[in-house]
Amino acid sequence: GFYGGSQFKRDMAYHLGTTWVFPMGAYYRAYLRIMGKAGIPQVKQQLANIPKMLEEGCAGQLPEIYDGDDPQKGKGCYAQAWSVGEMLRVYECLAAMEKENRKGWLYLLPAILFLGFFMVYPLVDVFIYSLEEGFNFASQSYSGVGIYNYSYVLHDPYFLQALKNTFILVAITVPLSTGLALLISLGLNQIKKLRELFQTIYFLPYVTNTLAAGLVFMILFKKTPYTDGLVNLMLSWFGAGPIDFIDGPYWAKMFVLCFYTVWVVMPFKILVLTSALASVNQDYYNAARVDGTGKWRIFTKITLPMISPSIFYLIITGFIGAFKAYSDVVALFGTDLNAAGMNTIVGYVYDMLYGDSGGYPSYAAAAALILFVIVLTITVINMLVRRKHVYI
Repeated sequence: GFYGGSQFKRDMAYHLGTTWVFPMGAYYRAYLRIMGKAGIPQVKQQLANIPKMLEEGCAGQLPEIYDGDDPQKGKGCYAQAWSVGEMLRVYECLAAMEKENRKGWLYLLPAILFLGFFMVYPLVDVFIYSLEEGFNFASQSYSGVGIYNYSYVLHDPYFLQALKNTFILVAITVPLSTGLALLISLGLNQIKKLRELFQTIYFLPYVTNTLAAGLVFMILFKKTPYTDGLVNLMLSWFGAGPIDFIDGPYWAKMFVLCFYTVWVVMPFKILVLTSALASVNQDYYNAARVDGTGKWRIFTKITLPMISPSIFYLIITGFIGAFKAYSDVVALFGTDLNAAGMNTIVGYVYDMLYGDSGGYPSYAAAAALILFVIVLTITVINMLVRRKHVYI
């Protein structure tokens, strides 16, 4: 506690029959240096007790607050002494730290204003839109307030199809891309020569324009009256018939979308995991090899725990990115995603605002908030799992 000293000092004071006087101002200044801003409230609370200390002080002496044995019993005690100079120095220390605290908030003010204007305000505005029933965009009027928009969206077959597509895309691409990126990163980590060249090659798809890459994939997989596409040509070598991956069955279109998504997101994950593997302390591996530990055990007991924060980060961002998929789908299947049966939640929101069935911002706001709740729930679940399985 603040008023406690070492047991040695108390014992010495007791046996010598004297009063040990300790300068509390120095104690509090040292405490503030150690604890930083977190110690300010506790020190303020203790300073608020100064008037009481002065009332209990001895006349003609430094004010003392006794701690330990009662001095009236004839034995010594551990005492705390304050002087006016000590109090002033503590207050000066507090004022300097509070000034630094205000300066920190001043530095954060632009970011806070930016986030508030472009994130918090739009979120509140979308929530208000989602509750306005029968909203007319031209007149900015509505017929009532309620949850009808949510009911309409949750019963809309187009939204249910978009929800299904999005969940399938997330369930397949996030674990598959993370696992493949980990395998490739482990391979790159073993390569000493030309490592930077391979890292650059793997990173190129990430900096390639999404729509341009999607058009290339569409050409590779699309079946036309003039050609079956390069992929179908390769399938014909194994006796498989031509498949229309773009306008054909649902499973074929979902395969192309998942394949393309994994190809697009994997380079960034490779870059992050390669950096994480390079930062692992080699002393751990050397100690394990000295003990004769096998490669699999080294991987599961050293490598995975040490890079688990990076893996967790990629999983979280992968979930969020997959739930926001839209431009990739447009690049592959065009803008009429409802007709193709390949719409996503973000695509549904866009259609409700600007598409052929657009002009319904209330429905779009309700769908956007449903997406927000889904992403938030999955993120919270991942955060709970992180506490048990992520090494920090």
